[in-house]
Amino acid sequence: MPIGNSDQVWSLIAAPPGTTGFSSPGPATVITSNAGWTTLSDTQWISANTGCTNTTTTDCPSGLYSYQLCWEQCGPLAFSPLLQILADDTATVSLDPDTLTTIPTNHINFTDPETILGFTPGTGLHTLQVDVHNDPSSGGGGTATGMDLSGILSGYVRIVPCQVTPSTFTATPTPTPTRTSTPTKTSITNPT
Repeated sequence: MPIGNSDQVWSLIAAPPGTTGFSSPGPATVITSNAGWTTLSDTQWISANTGCTNTTTTDCPSGLYSYQLCWEQCGPLAFSPLLQILADDTATVSLDPDTLTTIPTNHINFTDPETILGFTPGTGLHTLQVDVHNDPSSGGGGTATGMDLSGILSGYVRIVPCQVTPSTFTATPTPTPTRTSTPTKTSITNPT
C-alpha cells in the first residue's frame, strides 16, 4: 500500500494531544520504516501520520497510541494464530479485555519481533488492541513511533469495523410517535 494511505484494517483510536492530523477514531496511516527499524515480511509499519518515522519533528509526541483490528468469527479457527509484533517504543497487546503480551523497554522493540502464540478465540466478535507507548525524546526534539504486526487468522473469519465502546458513546433517546388503536367488536349476521 502506498505510504501515507489509510490502512485497510487497523484503526487508530487514541493518540496524545498535539498529534498532527489525528481525529479519533480513524484509520491508521501507512508509514515508511525508520532507518533503525526492521520490517516484518509482507507488512508495513503504521502510525498516526507519515511524520511519525522522523526523530527531528514533533508530529508524534510522546504518549499512548492505541490501534485496533476487529473480526467476526463463526466457529473455531483452523489453527491458533501466531502473531509477530514490532513497536517503537513499548507495547501491550490485548485480545478483547485480556492481555496477550507486554513488550518492555529492555526488549529491542523495533528490530527483534515479539512472538505471540497460544491463544484460541471462540465464536463471536473480537478486538485485537495494541497500545504503543511512545517515550519522550532525551534530546527534547521529535520522537519516532509506530507499530508493525504480522499474523494469520485461518477459518471462518471476516475483518469488520471496530465498534465504539459504550463508555465513549452517549445518546439521548428520541421519542418515536406510534399509532395505537383499540379493537371494536363487530357482529356479522348471516341471512338464512
